[in-house]
Amino acid sequence: MKILIIIQLILIGVMILLGGLCTDYITHVAFDKDLPFIADIGIGVVTGEIVIIVALVCVIVEACDVETPFFNKTDPTTKPAK
Repeated sequence: MKILIIIQLILIGVMILLGGLCTDYITHVAFDKDLPFIADIGIGVVTGEIVIIVALVCVIVEACDVETPFFNKTDPTTKPAK
């Protein structure tokens, strides 16, 4: 019985950490804001299941170079030749 409690506490800790990391990624990529990590963890605890999915979608959209109005794209330093 004690091992099940330990496993559950480990899973909760991983969920809190992953929710905080995904919240930090979304606020940085979509809104160009840098919140303290404790605030990211607080938001991630409440919205963890949604934020993880949204972060995965953001990674896929950003990797495909889709033009979106809310992602912070860096301007290329060189322009392609015409």
